[in-house]
Amino acid sequence: MSSLLDLIAQYEDGQRKIDQAIAINRARAAAEPNRRRRLDLDRQHQVLLTMRADLAYGINSMRRCLPDAGLGK
Repeated sequence: MSSLLDLIAQYEDGQRKIDQAIAINRARAAAEPNRRRRLDLDRQHQVLLTMRADLAYGINSMRRCLPDAGLGK
């Protein structure tokens, strides 16, 4: 079970890093005067949001595998 908890912690760390990248991406898009570059940043933003959703799904799936010792839900 310890390895599963370690894996969940790694996924959560990845989620925090993606959250940081999303914030940076938003700031860059807001400051970007070039329309084409803003569209590129918007596409990157959509990819980051998808990655974050996939990680959240993985984290929730792994938590469901934990025993009902108060850690699972």
